Amino acid sequence: MVTLRKILFYFFVVLYLVLCPLIILYALGYIFTPKVEEGFAKTGLMHFETLPTGASISVANKQYAEKTPTTVRNLLAGAYNVTLSRAGYRPWTRQIRIAPGKAVAFDKILLMPQELKVKTLVSQPFDDLLSVPATRFLLLFKSKRAGDVSVFDWKDETARPLLSANAPFRDAAVIRYFMIKKSSFVLFLVKMGEQTRFLGCQLDKEKPEVKDLSGLFRRGTPSEVRWEGDNPDDLFALYSGNLDRADLKKMKVRKNLLEGIQGFDLFRGKIFALRDCTLLQMDSNGEKGEEAVAEKGVFMENLFRDTGAFKIDFISGRTLCFLGATGEFFANELPYRFVSVGLKGYQPDDGGRKIALWQKERLGVLDFTKEARKKELFERGPEIDWIYEGGEAIAQAYFVYGTSHVLFRDQAEVFLAPVGESGAAAEALVKVREKSAVFYSDKTGRLYYLEPGQGYLVAADILPEWPGLSGMFPEFEAPGQEAAK
Repeated sequence: MVTLRKILFYFFVVLYLVLCPLIILYALGYIFTPKVEEGFAKTGLMHFETLPTGASISVANKQYAEKTPTTVRNLLAGAYNVTLSRAGYRPWTRQIRIAPGKAVAFDKILLMPQELKVKTLVSQPFDDLLSVPATRFLLLFKSKRAGDVSVFDWKDETARPLLSANAPFRDAAVIRYFMIKKSSFVLFLVKMGEQTRFLGCQLDKEKPEVKDLSGLFRRGTPSEVRWEGDNPDDLFALYSGNLDRADLKKMKVRKNLLEGIQGFDLFRGKIFALRDCTLLQMDSNGEKGEEAVAEKGVFMENLFRDTGAFKIDFISGRTLCFLGATGEFFANELPYRFVSVGLKGYQPDDGGRKIALWQKERLGVLDFTKEARKKELFERGPEIDWIYEGGEAIAQAYFVYGTSHVLFRDQAEVFLAPVGESGAAAEALVKVREKSAVFYSDKTGRLYYLEPGQGYLVAADILPEWPGLSGMFPEFEAPGQEAAK
């Protein structure tokens, strides 16, 4: 009996001495494998979070019992074919490379349904729609006639005519409109016969308020009209480089507030303007006169070598963008010049730190939140990540699911592309009416567009309702993580 106890004692001691180091190594991410010289290999992991949750996971043809969100651990270094699948949704497939001791996290995977759920919102034919930026309003055009324009509120899903039945200028043709972000005020330039008029429309009233503001404008068409605030007190109009300020309360105009400028923007009660490679600022009332913010010099001359007009845009409190007439795009952050020619448009996120921007054939994302590269002789700054190429006529783009995806229109079709996944293909979503615009809201998770047949206004659900995601799995140290979002 004593001998048996000794045998059992020594057996468990040996078992402890063998298993304890193995358990510790396993907990640290090592597994035993005869394929390596040392017998142990450092492993990696993959973390997946999907919207909606509950997707099945297959890694290298091995099916896992866990559903998303989940983590697949103890993976040897190498490339793995991964498939996430959920009934009623398109499968998500990627080849993912694992490095020893590293985590690869996909924390915003958007699973698209096999068929989008589409709801008809207005059963009337329209030719085009126009979103009023960062508001809840869409303008629906049956024709270019002012009396054929309707205002749609996507928050409460109601539509009403822009002009009342007995309003003047109902038969006038809309030839141009001016809007700014977060303002429900829209300025229309209309033409009736040989007469042109400027109509100011406040859309956030029970009935849209329309005022004839023609007396505040010169003859001809201004290249730009801007204002600050939802219901503006002043309008600033640019005519051939000369800036006028129109006081809507006093109905007075101050002409040539600034002269010879190439573009301007309004920000926090100040006018910022470009003139002869110098960036100027002035109080919006013009009382203190102009002041140079960035004076002309070699740097500014190299940056603004084009002497044409520029669209100037404060997309945040720290980022100022410039778009030239030939599609040249640059900002006041390194490396300053991002596109030399051919940029068609851009759309910043809500914080103004990421920008979706497009040329005719490709779509990219510029991320100012990325940390600067270290240990480089020359500081480079962020670069554009071109996430889609081979388009025919890209015209619009919106960030989706935060900034993890970009939805864009290419001719009469809408696509969805993930951000930060090299080689990932864009998914085709819907076809829309020829030459009509679309609108997407991350607040509702819906794409609004005119269906190609009747021209009815419809909405397609892109995002399901979601309570929020848990974030990246913090198992490995931050320097070793590679996040794909």
